Amino acid sequence: MAETIQTVKAGYMLKVYEGQFGVPETEALKMVQPFEPVYRILYNPARNYRNFFLPGLITAIIQVGIVIVGLERAKEGKAGFRRDLIRISETGLVGALSIAVNMAAQFFFFGMPFRGSLLAFAILTLQFSLCMAAFGYIFGKAISDKILATQLACLFVLPAAILGGYTFPLMAMPSFFQKLSMAIPLSYYGEGLRNLTLKQLGITHFASDMLYFLIFLCTEMIVVYGIEAAGNYRARRCGNA
Repeated sequence: MAETIQTVKAGYMLKVYEGQFGVPETEALKMVQPFEPVYRILYNPARNYRNFFLPGLITAIIQVGIVIVGLERAKEGKAGFRRDLIRISETGLVGALSIAVNMAAQFFFFGMPFRGSLLAFAILTLQFSLCMAAFGYIFGKAISDKILATQLACLFVLPAAILGGYTFPLMAMPSFFQKLSMAIPLSYYGEGLRNLTLKQLGITHFASDMLYFLIFLCTEMIVVYGIEAAGNYRARRCGNA
């Protein structure tokens, strides 16, 4: 966009100098554009929008499925906190495998680059998937109506690709949405996934993201435990009554 605007502006100013001021074309060109800028595009020199955009966008779609499956697992019946952890772990593992298969298909069949650390990808993907599975599990545990729980969960998850800064830059958003993006897991995973596909980065570059996912997941587990404890307390009160 910047190059297009500069080209149009240069053409307009060239006509002004030649027409109104009678400056020769060669001199006018030197006045309009005294030096020629040369751009060097890093990491994505072909400006392939697919490489820049597609990995995170498809992951944003997959995360909706992970959340819904996590919500469904929460409706399987009453169980203790240990069983909750098992269900969330199983859902998270399946979700991480889904993302990995999707990325492998893009890499092997559609020429998607992948230049970063496979270990970093594995850890980030598993953490992200567990966070989304636990997110859906919380809605399934807290809301008895399955349809309402699904609608509310999707309401929070679907705008993540935009509010998380993956499809629209955070720096161009109001400060409220910039702060809101800090609570959206996809804003960390999507950018990390894009960096892994385009840049030769090691696992140390993603330490802060991994720490965020760990904190986020621990917070979700505390919420799940609180919901489970509250349900057991209500059941004991009803039994005593």
